[in-house]
Amino acid sequence: MKNTLVVLMLCLGLSQFAWANDGESRASVRTRLASEYYKLGQYTVAVSEAQKALDSDPKYLLAYNVMALSYWALKDNAMTIKLFKDALSLEPTNSDLNHNYANFLCANGDVKQAQERFGIALSNPLYPTPDQTMLAAANCAISSNDLPLAIEWYKKVLSFRPNNIQAKFQLSSLLLKSGDLPEAKRYFIEMFRATKTPQSELLWLGVKIEHAIGNKTAEQRYAAELMALYPDSVEATKLQIGKYD
Repeated sequence: MKNTLVVLMLCLGLSQFAWANDGESRASVRTRLASEYYKLGQYTVAVSEAQKALDSDPKYLLAYNVMALSYWALKDNAMTIKLFKDALSLEPTNSDLNHNYANFLCANGDVKQAQERFGIALSNPLYPTPDQTMLAAANCAISSNDLPLAIEWYKKVLSFRPNNIQAKFQLSSLLLKSGDLPEAKRYFIEMFRATKTPQSELLWLGVKIEHAIGNKTAEQRYAAELMALYPDSVEATKLQIGKYD
């Protein structure tokens, strides 16, 4: 659960395509290579391979996608924007492109346009990973301190995938922060009952919720379990110094 808010969920858009063998196009081969180089952190080589793909097929969207992500990693925002816009001019409602462009926009402070792009990505009823886009949209909302919007997105994730622990944990935490203690506790209890050995973050969440409610018995129970299982954790240190915020 740690660092969930800073994780960028990027869609290379390659998994949905079965690579052909003898009949595989030059553009797809080059894009596949570009994707592998991107995953290895060799962004300059990824750009070169993606460009070769576009030289072969100027309308090959997957190549635009990988190249845009590579330029983003290289911190060339101007080229990143150009490539996303060029690709979206060819297919404005492409879900992977809109998802990635939204992440880029959010990371660069344009939260409003990012949320619009997330919405476009989700407009495709056949999009295979809507929950990942919803999570990204929620994280983007948090980055601008828009807690109501983030809560709304996390609830959408859970309506699509009810057992998504990441969404449930973040939702419970945000409900606690916004003062909706009964709902925060409800989602916490669902997670706690579904977990054989709760992690330190989850126990600490329980401590904070019960502390805010004023239920000392339950607070002490979760606190005791936290100290017994994770005495050297960051959460145990916060408990010992009384840092509940």
